[in-house]
Amino acid sequence: MAFLQAGTGNDFARNFPAPSHDVHAMARLVAHGGVEQRVDMGRVESAGRTDWFLNVVGFGFDVAVLQQLAQGCALRGRATYLAAALGQLLSYQGVDLTPDAHESARRRVMMLVISNGRTFGGAFRIAPAANVTDGLLDLIEIGDVRGAARLPLLLRVLRGAHLAHPRVTARRADRFEWCFAEAPAYEVDGELCQAGSREVHVMCVGSAIRVLAASPEAGVAVAAEPARSK
Repeated sequence: MAFLQAGTGNDFARNFPAPSHDVHAMARLVAHGGVEQRVDMGRVESAGRTDWFLNVVGFGFDVAVLQQLAQGCALRGRATYLAAALGQLLSYQGVDLTPDAHESARRRVMMLVISNGRTFGGAFRIAPAANVTDGLLDLIEIGDVRGAARLPLLLRVLRGAHLAHPRVTARRADRFEWCFAEAPAYEVDGELCQAGSREVHVMCVGSAIRVLAASPEAGVAVAAEPARSK
């Protein structure tokens, strides 16, 4: 796969050394060859429903943000998600998880994100240490943070400095399972979905696709040659 940036955040493209912002440079890379990378994908399963993602699946706050974006926004690019996030920052109530074998009580979280790549929402470094080729997914759980305390936390996510926050939990694995209080809505790479039941399974499918990237030598050559106008 070779790709061009054409979305709102273009987060997945940032995981590769490729000129995906420049159609002419990317065409030269395709024509003259590059380095093939084997890239992981994620799979979400719930009561017979299956969804795939390249970059991220999220539950909670980011679903509310996308639902607000679906109502329309005058901004474009990365600013759209940031503006919608600020709009939901104080009003969003959270999502409830039911007890499992390790817990005795229901708990509420602000957000659950399982990430294959490093960023989402165009600007948020949600999983700064993630690697799309390691066969693992990065779970970021933000607990029941409320009110004005959410703003400094949101700013920390922009810098990728949120993992040290006491209400943030990070884990890395090839599979995750949850039981929600009710069948949750979730988003896969910015697309809204609805789970088929309260139980949701998320897993990594290693080396699922082949992506064309620039070698260090090719990257220099691509960068050095100016893009021609149409």
